[in-house]
Amino acid sequence: MSAYRRDDYESPKLFIIQVRMNLERYSQDVVAYVTDPVTGVQTKKDWPPSLSEIVKACEARASDLAMAERYRQMGTVTPRVARTPPLAPPGQDYDTMFKKHGRPFGPFEQGRQFTYNAKR
Repeated sequence: MSAYRRDDYESPKLFIIQVRMNLERYSQDVVAYVTDPVTGVQTKKDWPPSLSEIVKACEARASDLAMAERYRQMGTVTPRVARTPPLAPPGQDYDTMFKKHGRPFGPFEQGRQFTYNAKR
């Protein structure tokens, strides 16, 4: 936070105390990212940030780190392998069954009418 002039704040000592109190709630990684001169709040604001802007930046960074950790715990994704259809046991393929039982039929076969005779 030293990138801003101290006279930009009404009470610099109280502001620094409040910023420290809020930054203590976050992990070292979050605080280092938010206060870093390259990635922090001072690179995104032309004027001194308010306390709420600092907290929002900390919350956003903590959320990003939590999401990255969740994805890291999921592990790598293995690509799906094209599966071959299961092989029928010997004598159970379509041609053998057609010769044994004849043409398949049913209510949804093309060219047949299906009537439903349910008793009420």
